Amino acid sequence: MARARAWDFIVAGGGTAGCILALKLAADPAARVLLVEAGPRRPHPLSAVPLAFPLLGAAAAMNWSYRGDNGRGGVLALRMGRGLGGSSLVNGMVWSRGHPADYDGWAAGGAPGWSFAEVLPWFRDAERYWRGADDWHGAAGQIAVTRAAGPFALAEPLRRIGAARGIAAIDDLAAPPFEGMAPADFAIDRRGRRSGPGAACSARAVPANLRVLTGSRVARILFDGARAAGIELATRRGPIAHMAGQEVILCAGAYQSPQLLMISGLGDGAALRAAGVAVRCELAGVGANLQNHVTVTTHHALAAPGAFPARLRADRLARAALGWALGRGGTLGQVPLAQVAQFRSAPTLDRADVQALYTEGSFADRPWFPLVRPHGGHRMMITHALLRPEARGRVTLASADPLAAPRVGYDPVGEPADVARLGAALAIQREIVGELEREGLLGPADARAPGIPAGPLEPFVRRVAGVSQHPVGTCAMGTGREAVVDPRLRVHGVERLRVVDASVAPTIPGANTYAMTAMIAGRAAALIAADHGLCPSSFPTARQVHAVS
Repeated sequence: MARARAWDFIVAGGGTAGCILALKLAADPAARVLLVEAGPRRPHPLSAVPLAFPLLGAAAAMNWSYRGDNGRGGVLALRMGRGLGGSSLVNGMVWSRGHPADYDGWAAGGAPGWSFAEVLPWFRDAERYWRGADDWHGAAGQIAVTRAAGPFALAEPLRRIGAARGIAAIDDLAAPPFEGMAPADFAIDRRGRRSGPGAACSARAVPANLRVLTGSRVARILFDGARAAGIELATRRGPIAHMAGQEVILCAGAYQSPQLLMISGLGDGAALRAAGVAVRCELAGVGANLQNHVTVTTHHALAAPGAFPARLRADRLARAALGWALGRGGTLGQVPLAQVAQFRSAPTLDRADVQALYTEGSFADRPWFPLVRPHGGHRMMITHALLRPEARGRVTLASADPLAAPRVGYDPVGEPADVARLGAALAIQREIVGELEREGLLGPADARAPGIPAGPLEPFVRRVAGVSQHPVGTCAMGTGREAVVDPRLRVHGVERLRVVDASVAPTIPGANTYAMTAMIAGRAAALIAADHGLCPSSFPTARQVHAVS
């Protein structure tokens, strides 16, 4: 094996967490940091265009495109971003956090130091919020956050009709009361470009002490006894070793971080031996506890031809493209998400358990022009997500080959309680949709926009439910038998090895997971800085880490 130079910190995975962490660690000029990413340095040109994000799933160079087993003979499409920025290159850019009780639950369940009050500084640290700084938002972070621009024909009717059914019209889901119907916030900058940490790592202006390797696949973790000593890269010229004097930090995501641990001998012993991997450390929880938001999407015919899909007429879109290229935002610089609702499927619940995204249009919409390419029909799409499902899945090894895709098993309708709650939520949505129809804002159902069916809804949920692209939990932090990392994100049973990404979340928050992942990375950087005496001026919130032992 060829031996490369040594580093202080090796960050394996250049997604949202890896990019943020590497940049923060490299802020101390004495720290030598290596960031390794399997994907390309430069993203697909359409990645910067917010309106184009539904097309990015077909860009093979930017996606891992794993396939999961739903346990019932079906396949789950698991789109995960590939390249500097990871899933922040291909996601829907929705920027949300969830309810404070989500994070208080982490702290109470074995992860002290991760309560909402303790992680709020890192949520604020990550963002450059469109309104500026206040008690709930930050203004100096790496990720620009702007409000959905509109105008959206359905925004006001949705807020009015929702309020009449107990879903309060509010301004910001990240502030009290943390539930209701509100405009969406997006990781989009003021010029209408997708905003994420990958751009900073791909720029030529990265610090001299940060080396970014792209197109490089981490095959396994190297150990010196019980201590993580480096990583092995799989290259066309053969394996290459990079050694870490301080720590190896996995930031490969909820599917690949547990895979790297298992390939390196950390996991359930019986399962590792069955896959042909020698056991180094028995850790039963590696790959277990997989959680994702369970989703049901419905389509509804819009009666108003002036809604957002009308802007996709080819001549209008061409003018919009010119404005976007000049940095003026406009149609290409937004996602037509009219409103976001977080509400309770039953009044006895202590917080919202369902999210509904109301989109003017459909992910299947494409440019059109009269007599040349017919219009596909004006539609509203509602994406319903169960925010805290009881369903659990698992990531396992397909073989001892480190380059083979992991096996992912997750049944989105395997828990009857999840199906019942989604059915109850759809019944509430059916009332809202019915009122929109009575007001003449929605037209009659058709084959392309069948709406929400009449009658019992649980069979419909079982038939059409899928998952979001928000996997978490497979390297969960805590102190119990199933925990993989401790509250400082150090892997149990070995030394100088951490996991820093969405996989460490012990339970999934009630929100899209982009902001959560950025928060975890920022907090982890402060923890690592405290452990290794890195320059404190690089970590202005490091004083918060003393709550974690």
